[in-house]
Amino acid sequence: MKIVHSSGQELKLNPGTVLEMERSNPFFNEYGEQSLPVKLPSDEYNRKILGFPDDMAGVNKMPSRADATIQDGLFSIRCRQAILSASRKDGIDTSFFLNIGSFYEKMKDVQLTTVFKDKVVKFSSLTTAINFVRSLMITPDPRFSCFPVLAESHDNGEIICLNRVGGPIKPDGYYTLWNEQYREETVDDKTVSTPAGYYITPFIKAMHLLEEVFKYLGYTLEESFFSRTEPFKSMVFLNNNIDTIVNAEIRYDQIVPSCNISTILDIFRYKFCCEFIPDEARRSVRIVLFNEIADGNASQDLTRLLTAPISINHGGKYKQVKLSAEKGPVLSYSNDEGKLVSLTPDYLSKSMYEIAAMYPEAFIDLTRGWIIREGFSAVDYVIEKVGTLNCGYYAGGTLEAEKKESPDTLVSIEFETLSSGVAPYIGTTRAINSKIVWNNDPTQGSNTENSTQEKSELKPMLCFTAHRTSRFDSGTIYAYLDTRERIWDYSLAYNGPDGLYEKFWRKYDDMLRNSMRPVTTKMLLSDIDKLNISAHEKVIINNQELLPNVIKYNIGKNVPTECTFLTTKLYNPVSSAKSESEHFPSSKYRWNRRWSNSVGSQYNWMQLKEQAPISFFPPPTEEEYRRGGRYHVETHACWFAIEIRLAGKIPILVDKIEGTLTVWLEPVLREW
Repeated sequence: MKIVHSSGQELKLNPGTVLEMERSNPFFNEYGEQSLPVKLPSDEYNRKILGFPDDMAGVNKMPSRADATIQDGLFSIRCRQAILSASRKDGIDTSFFLNIGSFYEKMKDVQLTTVFKDKVVKFSSLTTAINFVRSLMITPDPRFSCFPVLAESHDNGEIICLNRVGGPIKPDGYYTLWNEQYREETVDDKTVSTPAGYYITPFIKAMHLLEEVFKYLGYTLEESFFSRTEPFKSMVFLNNNIDTIVNAEIRYDQIVPSCNISTILDIFRYKFCCEFIPDEARRSVRIVLFNEIADGNASQDLTRLLTAPISINHGGKYKQVKLSAEKGPVLSYSNDEGKLVSLTPDYLSKSMYEIAAMYPEAFIDLTRGWIIREGFSAVDYVIEKVGTLNCGYYAGGTLEAEKKESPDTLVSIEFETLSSGVAPYIGTTRAINSKIVWNNDPTQGSNTENSTQEKSELKPMLCFTAHRTSRFDSGTIYAYLDTRERIWDYSLAYNGPDGLYEKFWRKYDDMLRNSMRPVTTKMLLSDIDKLNISAHEKVIINNQELLPNVIKYNIGKNVPTECTFLTTKLYNPVSSAKSESEHFPSSKYRWNRRWSNSVGSQYNWMQLKEQAPISFFPPPTEEEYRRGGRYHVETHACWFAIEIRLAGKIPILVDKIEGTLTVWLEPVLREW
């Protein structure tokens, strides 16, 4: 066996050195492919190559990682070498990371701002920058999107709109950006002067961000489901900057999330049940969905490599997935002032089965992403929002939960005049290139520290871009627009028929619930086998399809090693999580309130003798709609009168009598 340092020099090894390797499936393990620690001789030759790791007198920091190549017969692979400790007496302790392990080692603790610190799109003027951002709504760009988003001003707490649009409509058929020109507004008796270009910001597309990240790491991102499929092809990371372009440039490090590379990858992994698989030889990366693995054929039959009978562990418990992410606040109108305010309602912490148990009459409005119930009384009809598809996914029950927590923030989608319809609410804004100027004293901001607001961290927030052929683009996380038009088959919410669980996690969850029994055996791998056995693709052993869990092998000594796999066959009785349609009634039909009185149509004024309570009913069933007729009939005692209105005078009531009002509900087809 030879280990060649990145300098091209071969390290000396102790006689009989063996690297004990573990190749783990990234879908079930975190650490990738790595070796157990091994000792190298601490002679002058090795010490010089490795930078004298045992010498305290050195002036430079010891590199924690270095590239290397391991060769043993036909086996040859690039890796990352980690120096763990060094002693002149005991030797140099080191370990090696291969393939996925090497890949993740390269990005450990690397911040996105480091990747993008020198990447800037410059414009000849602020007007050119504004026109460019507006053009993103007209002609889709592979790098950025633009659409209105709602936010809470970090200066005064008012709800505002970034990328706000309005008239006039330009010859290209799209609205003007509200802040294309200088504006003055009065907020809480203060005059705020807003130069052109403020409250306008582009959003970086997620696939563009990934491509640039992997380019920085020395890889090419291959085509995948996400680069081929809308709405993921146009999915963006949102930002809350009010002054991104005021210096006539777009600085990437100001519009990417404040996190490291591995956080971005974890967002994809824990939202879409996928893994990033590197090919070190081709220096490329593939994004592989678990669904693709589950639906694919086995890559090879390993039965010939067995040196011992298999052992199946039936002692472990079956499990289920529990999916979650941080939930962003929602907007509501305050009771006292009627103003839009930001709040975090209790239902955001509830799961769907909990909401269904609390409100059995509620149903899902897929076009809004809401869980609502409809209430009726003698005189009122109300819609109460009791939940949202944004809540985490958890089916409940007795099975142990395997938690998958995505490190992003799931935004709410609001429907407000300010944003001209559907728009994500992104929380509090930030100013990074300027500061707001009050009391009619407009001054352009700069990059100097004294004129810059304190920079808050930008949380990762994903959103789809809904491109429209006129007016303006919109941002949403659902499969519908504000017109209740279905635009695609996916949602970024965890729940619902278009949600992340149904689209990306159900097959994984079914295996957790009904399979994934550990299978252990010993195998003798040749040099070619060590290179070719995939860490994540299905294999066949004894005519059964299995998924690798941990493949162990040695470099420097060819002996049988223990390997573990997981079953994929769903064993009876098969358990599967309920769908939302089983938790909540269908909303295909709705109730139409009808009424009649006992006194005749000439009486145009009515007053209930007693306040009628609001009653909540589930939507009509198919059978109730087919049968028709009256349901939930109620009769109320009332006062009736004839109201006479004279010009310029207070209305008067005449012929006041007692009577009854009968109210009932009839099933009709819902319009949406």
